[in-house]
Amino acid sequence: MDSNSFVYYFSTFLFLSKFLIIGAWNASQGQTKQNLTFKSIVPDYKITLDYDHPREYISSPGFPHEDYPSDIQIIYEIEMKLPDEIKQMSNRILLTFEMFALEESDFCTNDGLEIFDSSGQVRVHCGTQVGRTILTESSKLYIRFFTNDDIASRGYSILVEMYNTQCSKLFKGDNTGTFSSPNFPGRYYADDLCVWKIEAPEGKVIRVKFDEVFDIRAYEPLCVQDYLAVSLTGDFNTHIKRYCHGMRPLTMVSSGNSMLFMFRTDCCFEGKGFSASFALIDEDEVTPTPPPDPKPQICTCGEENVQELERIMGGKVVEPPNRYPWVVALVKKKKGIDDYYCGGALISTLYVITAAHCIEKEEESGTRIALGAHDTDSSPEPVPISHFIFHPKYYNRTYLNDIALVKLRDPATLSDKVRVICLPTFPKFTSPDDMAVVAGWGWERFQGGKSSKQLQELEVPIVSHPTCVQKYGGVIQETNLCAGGLKGKDSCSGDSGGPLFGKYDGKWYSVGVVSWGMSCGQKGYPGIYTRVSEYLDWIADEIKDSPPCDDDKEEIQPPVQPNLDNCGIPNDSDEERIAGGIEAEPLEFPWMAMIVYNRTVVGSGALISPYYVLTVASIFDNWMEWYPEILDVFLGKHKISASEPTSKKFDVQNVYHHKSYGNPTPYNNDLALLKLLQPAGDQYRPICLPRSDAWYSPSMTLTTAGWGRTSNRGPGSNVLLKANLDVWSEEACEGRYPGWFTEKMICAYKDGADTCEGDNGAPLMRMYYGRYYIAGVSSWASKDGCAIVGAPRVFSAIHQNLQWISSMTGLDIA
Repeated sequence: MDSNSFVYYFSTFLFLSKFLIIGAWNASQGQTKQNLTFKSIVPDYKITLDYDHPREYISSPGFPHEDYPSDIQIIYEIEMKLPDEIKQMSNRILLTFEMFALEESDFCTNDGLEIFDSSGQVRVHCGTQVGRTILTESSKLYIRFFTNDDIASRGYSILVEMYNTQCSKLFKGDNTGTFSSPNFPGRYYADDLCVWKIEAPEGKVIRVKFDEVFDIRAYEPLCVQDYLAVSLTGDFNTHIKRYCHGMRPLTMVSSGNSMLFMFRTDCCFEGKGFSASFALIDEDEVTPTPPPDPKPQICTCGEENVQELERIMGGKVVEPPNRYPWVVALVKKKKGIDDYYCGGALISTLYVITAAHCIEKEEESGTRIALGAHDTDSSPEPVPISHFIFHPKYYNRTYLNDIALVKLRDPATLSDKVRVICLPTFPKFTSPDDMAVVAGWGWERFQGGKSSKQLQELEVPIVSHPTCVQKYGGVIQETNLCAGGLKGKDSCSGDSGGPLFGKYDGKWYSVGVVSWGMSCGQKGYPGIYTRVSEYLDWIADEIKDSPPCDDDKEEIQPPVQPNLDNCGIPNDSDEERIAGGIEAEPLEFPWMAMIVYNRTVVGSGALISPYYVLTVASIFDNWMEWYPEILDVFLGKHKISASEPTSKKFDVQNVYHHKSYGNPTPYNNDLALLKLLQPAGDQYRPICLPRSDAWYSPSMTLTTAGWGRTSNRGPGSNVLLKANLDVWSEEACEGRYPGWFTEKMICAYKDGADTCEGDNGAPLMRMYYGRYYIAGVSSWASKDGCAIVGAPRVFSAIHQNLQWISSMTGLDIA
């Protein structure tokens, strides 16, 4: 079979796949652009809905007497404007397709109707869809009708109207009250939106208590499926925090005389909801709660190597060297040279605290810690580490809970150059009057700058939480701390993970961890830190095995041994890190297999030995097991539509489905093996099999690759793509897919990066000690499709099926 025959509509549908991902269009020309928003769209017609004008019809030109014309574009702007704040927030726009008949085409690329609202989702419609209803996510939307110069059809008539919710309410003048999710304690409704606002007179604040039942079905740190959003200030522009499953708030008190709540649900998996009661209390009844006291630190902490030295301002070199002996650097080799890529702080002889985003894409085997460092050219040899510990609710899209621990392989030897910093046990460093110090080896200047060879320090003022929220919006949480904001005086790239520390009663305490900000040194925009005092319980639990300062060193454990000598070794890649959905290098993953039936790519797989390709059973019809000769396997393939010298076609001798495939759930044990008629050559290295005791912790980053679609309705990719996905906990995945998920599956997800149709069978891979091990193969996803926000892809777990693989292939397993 000639590889040139595999043509995937790539050029024809490229614009659509991009458009579906970015959710915006160029209104004047109808072309895709990546940075457009509502403001850049110029409508042809504007429709305003209000109490006097609650509905309107829109129809195609000539409807109903004539077919619509060819080669046109019409853009509608539809906005709902109501004087009532609560109604404006909770009411939405409902579209009803009373007549809809447009030319049918693959992916609606000829004629179509695109609907775009503030959620960023784009819905594209064509064909015949009479009676369809669409409830939008916001009070403003755009509709684009476009046609080509070919066949025309009857057109459309769409009713556009306000959709009134009945559950919203303003509490004003009520000393006490209750509110709850609709139908509580029964299950709440899908696609619902409720808003409650509580207003108190001056001198009063609002105390809200939640009942024991708190069942809001969302299993992601930012709660993107169903959630309860809360603003303690009564304004989502100045404060917002989301709550969902496993995050039941106990009691909360407003920071002013108003509070705002929004309850939003999506299409499916409704829970029982919640119930809450409120009471107005006097401001002086509110007593601040001190942070928890963690396990006492074993070693003397927070002592600097200088006394009463005048404070250094403006990002100067730390003097004397090792003045702050708890400051460490995370180091990796880059072109043979030690690269100080992030900072951290020693909090015990065995643990370093840093930012989770610093290490989420790094390999444990390639990271070392520079203790007692000052000058990168003359610092002591960095020490090896044991492993990373991510906060279980770290979310890299917004740096929520951006905190992690790095465990050293051996306990640090304390000296005048190496000491631990104290953990905070009191409510300090929270007001604008407090000053703190940040230190690191980051860039000296943001644009055109370079990293510093010597440790730098800078004194920065603490910025109040409301002020920080005004600058950055609702992304700032109570777990964040803001500091700095003076032009040219800020932490910078390379300082990430480094400590923000403050002095109290003669000792230095860890206040924050450098997380992110609006570039660096930009006037008026403070740096964002992870507030250490919010994580003391988690830290104390994780470092409880820290030995006393004079403990003996731990025994070193050997690494995992690969099952084949040459397995899992990737070819060199020009990409230093893998991002969501980028093109892989040719032969970067020499075990990647493309599976073809009837000149069509039906899925992917991974070579696990010279004779066997591992994939999923769900891509094959049952009868294919009896006629393996109709299948072809391509190894070394990169570009589908090109004839490549690295690619070779292999005939299939046998197809073996897992003996328990589909039992007890439809996709359980979704595995298949293809035995090749001839062995693969040495240029096609197999991937390593994992150990039977392998464990994939939540938030662990794994890699996948395939030729599938790049969006829910987009075309397949013409080249091999790769992406990083984060593992979900079993509890989270079971909650997202109740009754479908089993222990023999792995859930993985990252916003903007997913495997889609055509990627079934694609390997999920973990890099360990320079080799890739196969963790899973892509099996199934949400019924709504792929690349759906908050809907992870599900992979068949390989470590749970090693006995079957070994029995079929004769491969050794650990």
